[in-house]
Amino acid sequence: MSLPPELVKVIELTASHNRWRRFECINLIASENVMSPLAEAAYLTDMMHRYAEGKPGKRYYQGNIYTDEVELLVMELMSKLLKVKYVEPRPISGTVANAVVFRVLANPGD
Repeated sequence: MSLPPELVKVIELTASHNRWRRFECINLIASENVMSPLAEAAYLTDMMHRYAEGKPGKRYYQGNIYTDEVELLVMELMSKLLKVKYVEPRPISGTVANAVVFRVLANPGD
């Protein structure tokens, strides 16, 4: 099956963009940062476009059995890794992510 030339061009441009982003630039926008190959593999699944609002076992949408399992496992692993009792793996926003990075990497007055 051959693809229309316009679609081939879109695919080529997308691949060029991905190579450029991953290997040729440093993007300092947290919400646009390049994911690790492992994170990208997990992200590029059916779970990436499913609503999973709420907490494991108490979701607003049905069909999150595996999402709940993944989230609970992530919470358990983060808790062990960070040696803390409570963790929240769900991001609040890009703004909060930026604030955390600035707080960790910058000094007062920078």
